[in-house]
Amino acid sequence: MRTLLQDAGYALRGLRRSPGFAITAILTLALGVGANTAIFSVTNSVLLRPHHFPELDRLVVLRERVRGQSEERSRLTPADVSDLARVPGLFQGVGAYEYRDLNLSRAGETDTATSFLVTPNLLSVLGVKPSRGRPFLADDAQPGRDDVLLLSHNFWQRRFGGDPSVVGSTIAVDGRNHTIVGIMPKGFNYPPGAEVWKPLALTPEAGSDRSKETLYAVGRLAPGVSLDQARAGLSAEAARLQNTFPVSNSGRTFSLLRLREEQYSDTAPLLLLLQSGAVFLLLLACANLGVLVLVRLIKRQRELAIRTALGATRRRLLWLFVAEGLLFSLAAGTAALAASLWCVDLIRASLSPSYTRWVAGWDNMRVDGNVLASAVATVVAIALLLGIAAALQAAGTNLNDTLKEGGRGGTSRRQHALRNSLVVVQIMIALVLLVGAGLIVSGFRRLQNVFASLDPAHVLRFSVSLPESRYSPAQVSQFYDRMERELTSLSGATGAGIITNNPASNVPNPQVQFTIAGQATQRVSETPVTERQTVSPGIFSVLHIPLLDGRLFAPTDGANSPRVAVVSHGFAQRYWPRGSAIGQRIKFATDSGDAAWITIVGVVGDIQLNWFDSVIGPVLYLPYTQAPPRRVTFLVRTEGDPARYFSPVRQMLAHLDPLLSSGELNPYTVEVDDSLAPLRAIGELMLALGVIAMLLSAIGIYGVMGHVVAQSTHEFGVRMALGAARNDVLALVTGRALRMTSIGLALGCVVALLLVRVTASLLFGVIALRASVFAGFALLLLIVGVLAALLPARRASRVDPVIALRQE
Repeated sequence: MRTLLQDAGYALRGLRRSPGFAITAILTLALGVGANTAIFSVTNSVLLRPHHFPELDRLVVLRERVRGQSEERSRLTPADVSDLARVPGLFQGVGAYEYRDLNLSRAGETDTATSFLVTPNLLSVLGVKPSRGRPFLADDAQPGRDDVLLLSHNFWQRRFGGDPSVVGSTIAVDGRNHTIVGIMPKGFNYPPGAEVWKPLALTPEAGSDRSKETLYAVGRLAPGVSLDQARAGLSAEAARLQNTFPVSNSGRTFSLLRLREEQYSDTAPLLLLLQSGAVFLLLLACANLGVLVLVRLIKRQRELAIRTALGATRRRLLWLFVAEGLLFSLAAGTAALAASLWCVDLIRASLSPSYTRWVAGWDNMRVDGNVLASAVATVVAIALLLGIAAALQAAGTNLNDTLKEGGRGGTSRRQHALRNSLVVVQIMIALVLLVGAGLIVSGFRRLQNVFASLDPAHVLRFSVSLPESRYSPAQVSQFYDRMERELTSLSGATGAGIITNNPASNVPNPQVQFTIAGQATQRVSETPVTERQTVSPGIFSVLHIPLLDGRLFAPTDGANSPRVAVVSHGFAQRYWPRGSAIGQRIKFATDSGDAAWITIVGVVGDIQLNWFDSVIGPVLYLPYTQAPPRRVTFLVRTEGDPARYFSPVRQMLAHLDPLLSSGELNPYTVEVDDSLAPLRAIGELMLALGVIAMLLSAIGIYGVMGHVVAQSTHEFGVRMALGAARNDVLALVTGRALRMTSIGLALGCVVALLLVRVTASLLFGVIALRASVFAGFALLLLIVGVLAALLPARRASRVDPVIALRQE
């Protein structure tokens, strides 16, 4: 310990004598570690631990796969959930929920809350209790007794100002009084986006239903049960249900997914790409730091040779270098931690709350113990590696040449190669980061054009949810019809329409299987599948979807009229490539045998639903008058600013039904911007990493060329004494920098090309190979490399031959 303290004291004095090296090394390492700490905080919060539930890895999401469909279904039938919960020894508990928007009214104010109907045991399955009040009880799930609510902490703060007396008070929900029995803890966000929870009260008939997948299910594995064992148990139960209920359960199997992996498909590709960029930046910082340490080591060759001659062992030198590395690493780690705390707050606030509330773990993002431990481990590991590398380099010093009187202690061939190699690595990594950032930003701008045809700046958007307790199917259709007519009559409104899932929602359309009249009965695996939308005829003009063939829905297409549908161009081309789709008839696989056929009356253009859709799938549009959904989105096209219509629309809705709320009433641009917000944020962060990488590369080239000039003063003096002009020396130094930069750019192009091919398959539609991005950033780094070498080159060109030779 005494030796270590002595070395630390000497190292501290050495760093004070070399402030340029100390400051550059600390800033370089702080940038690399700080960026990784900040990005890892995001990855840790959103991917690794999005929920702070006890024994998180025992929580699983139950899913269903239907033979013939490529994607798993997230929802199950109520009867299947009950059967799976009763499998012996498999689960400690299974909870279920379904999405439901509720209209809450109190003191004359009506607000729409994102709500979920949940089984009373869901919270106990998750291992969470309300912070105030009580949880749901089993009796709360009885029909007629389900008039109780739990509120999220954020909704309680926003709607009630954090008033603790709210617990036990009543509030009207869709016209019926409910009692608020509890407030959930701060940070609890499951299901993601939830503001209000209400008991799921199923009638015996609904609880035994096996035809409609309506429930999401979460289970806690029994102690000692592994994921593979649980999957095997589900397979056995699926086989039993297929034999017992062949009509409803034929072709159905079940699967499991860890709860923390539930949002992987949405967040993992982008966050892993960002984390990879941060790791590349750390590698670049290490390479830059390696150059600085190597240059300083070369300058200290004489000192190290004297230490060795006086008896210093390799271990003693190793401790010296490790102590020095730990000193500036500690300073860099402190700076990195402070910077990462600021960056995490900046990242968390970079996305709109209207988007992030649907991302589990986002609001809980922070530099926690796991992140801090990884940062400390990274800093210590870098210090140890640099110390070991420096000790190995020092061990190869030739004592005779270094201590010889008049010896210059120049750079050996091995040190020269290592120094140049580190600079090449810096250039290579910088190009990879810049190309990645450029392609993401380019992809983001390209994807913005995906929704440009919608002209969202002149569209107003809001949603309405009609409760089953107050609206029959006929009344639902009548309400939508009246609302659409009144919206269209607004001054300056050029059209209005209804749709169940608007473009840029970041939510995929539900898929349905169907059969085609006149075609031979297919096997289940060959049954056609299409996306389904329920709309009004006005939505096609609002969204600028052209009619290609046939007609749109007419007022005569009512509940008692023959069932009709409009299909997308892709739908028609897929199933009738050589003929017309007009007049063709289809029937859903879930329809009963005596259900009427649906006749296709029109074909409209294709439209991309979400930016992440690799291909535009076939879409079947149904009229709301024949299948009225209880929750729809209204889109109103206006001549001016949509914000001018907020007040008239609210007044209109209050006049039609004072117990309804329009929820979030916004210009359509808000929805489009929120949809693309993750891409924009990732692109900006990658661009920031690329700019830092470019700066570090410039510092590395400048440092190396400055060292080369200092070491080659004698060489330049000889050259100029023999007749070399100043421009020749300038070209010589600049050429060396240009050679290293060119090699790094060549290697960087190869590595970037390989990585682009890999990431393009993960982020289809976002990243595409663009030669202009490669060429542009390669040229930029080439210019940066030349500029970084100009100052040392000018210094070399001004060497006085007489002074240089006299020093020798």
